[in-house]
Amino acid sequence: MSGIFALSWFEHRRIRGLCAGLGVELAVLSTGLKGVGRYALLAVRTFRLLARRRPHVLLVQNPSVILTVLAVAWRPIFGYRVVVDAHNEAIVPFIHRQRCVQRVSRWLLRRADLTIVTNPQLAHIVESKNGRAFVLPDRIPTPAVGTPRPLQGGFKVVLIATFAPDEPLASAFEAVRDARLTLYVTGDCRKLDPKIATTVPSNVIFTGFLDDNSYWDLLRAADAILDLTLMPDCLVGGAYEALALGKAMVLSGNAASVKTFGGAAIFTDNSTDDLRSALIRVSLERQRLEAAAARKRRELDDAWTCSSRQLLAEIATWESC
Repeated sequence: MSGIFALSWFEHRRIRGLCAGLGVELAVLSTGLKGVGRYALLAVRTFRLLARRRPHVLLVQNPSVILTVLAVAWRPIFGYRVVVDAHNEAIVPFIHRQRCVQRVSRWLLRRADLTIVTNPQLAHIVESKNGRAFVLPDRIPTPAVGTPRPLQGGFKVVLIATFAPDEPLASAFEAVRDARLTLYVTGDCRKLDPKIATTVPSNVIFTGFLDDNSYWDLLRAADAILDLTLMPDCLVGGAYEALALGKAMVLSGNAASVKTFGGAAIFTDNSTDDLRSALIRVSLERQRLEAAAARKRRELDDAWTCSSRQLLAEIATWESC
């Protein structure tokens, strides 16, 4: 789509899928630097890129909050409209709860021309803070071509993890202790809390960080996919990946997830006992859930196409101004 340009400081499947579906060019800027040096270099590169491209509409991913602040601050210079693809942390900070971060988040919601969120619950929060929201969930991803990765163990469950503070990993590990299953855990396990690491049961296998092809091959081999979060109204990416492969899944039972994936997932309150029960249920109901996943995938694909067209139509009215 002409006139709109997307920027991100993080590689993320959602922003890739969003831009691919909308036909929007995406630039992902990155550097090996850390801390202040990273922000300074990326800020300079961002300014130069905007000066060269001169978009009519700029779409940015939040996080990064710094990128989003710059996008809003530079709007008078470049004259673009700002659309923010906001993850949960950008709406209601969960990991970074400092008062200053909350104030900046509220300011960005008010200042953005439009804030894209994944569900109506988050849209209500945006609008309650005098922002303007548009609901567009994740697009169902297209899996990389590959074959199932050979896995050991009886019933094989893949836990999609990044070792972030919102993931109830200790409860998950305790829930599978002595269970007749093998739990494969993705992500860089060096980030795991050392106190939790000492209590991990023997039927848990850490895969380490996987490249995209290996990651999809692991998910293909799973009998079920587990993706958990303590964040309210958070739609986890692993749910969409499970649907892409037609897999049974267990998800945290927040209101947004239940409404979006109801009928195609087993939901849990994240406690050890309830997780244990959910894993038993998913093993017993696997065939039903796989059939439901195929139906849900078609339903969400159709809904995404409809919503994305509405978004493009709205942005098109800006370009004519």
